Amino acid sequence: MVKLDVKKYQKLEMICIIASIFICMMLIFVNIPENINNSKNDYSKYHWYYFENGEKIDIQLPATIQSDDEVLTIYCDDLTKEDEGLMLSTKSAIYDVKVSYNDQYIYEYDDSLFPRNYQMKNKYNCLIDLPKDIRDARLSIELFNDGSNKYVIDTIIIDRGDIVMNSYYSSVFVPMSIAVFMFVLGLFTILAYGYLKFLNIKDERLLMIATFIIMCSIWCITDSSIAQYNNPYYHINYLVSFYMFMLFAIPMLHLLKRYINNNIIHILISLFYANAIIQGILNYLGYFEFIDMLFITHILLVVAIIVCIWQLHNCNKENNQLDIQVILLAFIVLTFFGLLAIVLYWILNIKYYDLIFEVGILIFIILLLGGLLISISQNLKYKTELIIYRKLAKEDKLTGIGNRRSFDEYIDSIYNMGDSLDNAILFFIDVDYLKSINDNYGHNAGDEIIVATARCMKETFKNHVCYRIGGDEFCGIVINSKYDADHYLNILDEQVNIFNKQSTRLKLSLSKGYSILKNDDGSYKTISDWKQNADMNMYKDKAGKIR
Repeated sequence: MVKLDVKKYQKLEMICIIASIFICMMLIFVNIPENINNSKNDYSKYHWYYFENGEKIDIQLPATIQSDDEVLTIYCDDLTKEDEGLMLSTKSAIYDVKVSYNDQYIYEYDDSLFPRNYQMKNKYNCLIDLPKDIRDARLSIELFNDGSNKYVIDTIIIDRGDIVMNSYYSSVFVPMSIAVFMFVLGLFTILAYGYLKFLNIKDERLLMIATFIIMCSIWCITDSSIAQYNNPYYHINYLVSFYMFMLFAIPMLHLLKRYINNNIIHILISLFYANAIIQGILNYLGYFEFIDMLFITHILLVVAIIVCIWQLHNCNKENNQLDIQVILLAFIVLTFFGLLAIVLYWILNIKYYDLIFEVGILIFIILLLGGLLISISQNLKYKTELIIYRKLAKEDKLTGIGNRRSFDEYIDSIYNMGDSLDNAILFFIDVDYLKSINDNYGHNAGDEIIVATARCMKETFKNHVCYRIGGDEFCGIVINSKYDADHYLNILDEQVNIFNKQSTRLKLSLSKGYSILKNDDGSYKTISDWKQNADMNMYKDKAGKIR
């Protein structure tokens, strides 16, 4: 019979899961519309042109225009009364675009409240409401040279506001969906942490991952153009976005402290805090904008990830644990997507760098949660087995009630009750004639008598505790009861009578004795005296029956 290597199978399964997630994400990515130009409406009716050396030049959008002029102005004379109140959309923020109607500015790109660099401008949609009193006038758009002497102009959309906005929302649907999904996942992770804590399964790793997920989602949402469009709380959104980005790595570093026992992680945590504090001070004093110091955070993140992978690799060589391997794999995946996003951001100037990084974070989170759930399930299985083992160790196998070990522990706990202990009664019960029953009817009959005795004990002391402390010896303990010992002995006799009436072959007889913990002078007996007194009374009862 072929024996499967479970660890290899788990690794293969994890690789398949990652590959499936990656393929799905890439399929989504390649189907994202390049921009909102995919609207089915025909915008070719709006003819655009510009002047070069006094000559009118028509352009067909999208277009690329080479010009070393400081300002390139394009015009459209085709607006009519039908275009009143429509919305114009253009992706020209990188040129600090200005839009005017009859030489009156109706829009000027302004990022003073939320400064953006070239990469962020390149994906920003400028949305402009056209006037409601258009009368065959000229619409002009001024584009300021960004230093490249090249103007790349996408299709300029003029349509109803709801159509433009729906098209705009569809272009950012995937990254926003990922961000919202991460936020919801973070909340569920916190709920899972609280539920497990309620079950006395406390694992701070779950809380660290939840914090990381929520911080990442908040950064993704506040960094999106949707959150920045017509936002009256621009400045707050700006601060939250950058501080989330500067600090979101810290929860993961705290998570790694569980596996990496050296000062490197503490140093990295201090560096991230110092980075956020110093950048905040420099921004407040007006020396730099956060966007101008973004590269520092990028460098710090890259260094931190590389150091963490190196440390996790060393830790894995020493321990070779599945959860460490999963975390190491997650960091490798994050490194790949993070470096890819940085290349797209700083070198290639591709607009969807943020989506690439979000996909990487999402896979990173799924891997971490998957590995953590495996670890928690293993711990839960171990704890469950331990609880069962401990219960079995304190339980009589034949009767299901507590055994001698459980009895001794409970007796000891009574003397630790302090002021909550008023009084207690200890009952010793012994089965009469058990040897005779075994000899005459067999050991199965003897077991039946033992089980019947246990059932009578449970009915008698159902609001208290009872134990089987020997072959034919049982015990019951009553704490702070309003009833006296005779009350419980009468109940026990009733239960014995019920059994004897129902049993035609075997008859049950019990010898009983009890002892009250508190003496007449208010002092308490010692454990040995308490047991001895109950035992002596039980044997007095048995001796009377033998005579």
